[in-house]
Formats: sequence, structure tokens, C-alpha cells
Amino acid sequence: MDLEKIEVLDRSQNNRGLWSDKMQNYLLLKHGGGYILGVIPRPNPSVDPSSAAHWNLNNLCIIAALRTRSSPEEQEFLRTYSNAYLAWDALKSRHEKVGPIAQKLTIHAKNEGKVVR
Repeated sequence: MDLEKIEVLDRSQNNRGLWSDKMQNYLLLKHGGGYILGVIPRPNPSVDPSSAAHWNLNNLCIIAALRTRSSPEEQEFLRTYSNAYLAWDALKSRHEKVGPIAQKLTIHAKNEGKVVR
């Protein structure tokens, strides 16, 4: 699987579901999936500076991959993130607020008597 073959994430196209499946599989195949899933902790730089430096580089490469396959709007949104796990989680939250997913969440919340804003 090539990164270039993953469609561009575009909030207006409401395509995060398909994009995230393909991107997660790509990153898992490239040994970077653990970063977006939050299962690879950053080594303590005072104990193991070399491993921490490698973690930092891998983490930034993953953020670059996310931005590379994102629309200009999503690239701008991701600009402030320096942690792949937090960026991945923020994209998920951001896209849950649009389209059919937002409608399902609203209906679910109304059924439970909650106010959704």
C-alpha cells in the first residue's frame, strides 16, 4: 500500500471513516500505527536520549503522513499538533461533529434526554 493511494481527508466530503481505515492500516504496515493508537510511549530523554530522539522523529513523520493525505483545511487544523496520537484523536472528534455521525450522536443524545450543542 502506498501513501499516495490513500484518498485525501476532506471534512466537506465526510470521508473520515474510509480515510482513517486506510491510513491506520498503512501506518500499521509501516510500524507507525502504535503512535496514533497511543500504545508507544515516548522514552524518557534523560534516561534514553537516543530512543527519545527516534520516537520524536517517527512521531513527526506520522504527523507529516496525516497532513500529506489531508485537504488544506485539515492540514491547517493539524498544524498545531506535535503528537500523532493527539492529532489522530482530534481528527476523530472533529469529524464526528459533521454529517451522518453527528446526526446519530444527536439522536442518541436526545433519546437519553441530553442537550447537544
